[in-house]
Amino acid sequence: MYPLYVPFISLIYPLSSDHFCYSYIPVSRKGLRTSAGCAKLIPATKPDGADTDPRHPKEAPMKKLWTRDFTILTFGSVVSVFGNTLSGFAINLMVLDYSNSVFLFILYMVIYNIPKILTPILTGPLLDSFSRRKTIYALDYCSAALYLALFFILSGGYFSYLFLLVMSLALGTVDSAYLVAYESLYPVLVAEGNFRKAYSVSSMIMPLSAAMLPIATLLYERVGVGPVFMASAAAFFVAACL
Repeated sequence: MYPLYVPFISLIYPLSSDHFCYSYIPVSRKGLRTSAGCAKLIPATKPDGADTDPRHPKEAPMKKLWTRDFTILTFGSVVSVFGNTLSGFAINLMVLDYSNSVFLFILYMVIYNIPKILTPILTGPLLDSFSRRKTIYALDYCSAALYLALFFILSGGYFSYLFLLVMSLALGTVDSAYLVAYESLYPVLVAEGNFRKAYSVSSMIMPLSAAMLPIATLLYERVGVGPVFMASAAAFFVAACL
């Protein structure tokens, strides 16, 4: 039987931040002749890509927010909202000026907002089968065509309240379908970890569009409603081409 000496840490004192001192005590057979002394702590090595502590995994690098698709969708939406605000306010003023009736104005607003209730129910299942990005582009082209038609009709001196109600129904349907496509596509284009930043950017679009109201009023008083519709058609066309 031989005495066995195994290391036992008996005292730690601050020689340095990476050293400790030790001594040995006998346990059983097979003697190991050693003496007390100091040893240097060697940090554990790890293979590439591995974490020494599984409780604190290495975080993946955050992807950038302003990707090409996100930038195009954001700026296209800004242009579309500005054009929609410009033309929508001008139409409201036009209805009041031509009809001189609050009831007819309220009727126009009701007809315009009816598609916002029915369109999401109908377009939701359809968008699952088609590209939402292409749908947004197509709806921008449709809006540009509708406002261009309003420009030519009003420039020719023709105005009909019934025709305006039909156009408001068409514009309300396009706007509602665009909103459904945009809100369903927006989260897909946002990189993981950037949702708060992305929705902060999105929430700023509508308040900024309010800056177009004084411009719409000024254009309506100075040049009439026709050029306003032309400007809106140009804005939607630019948004569709982005």
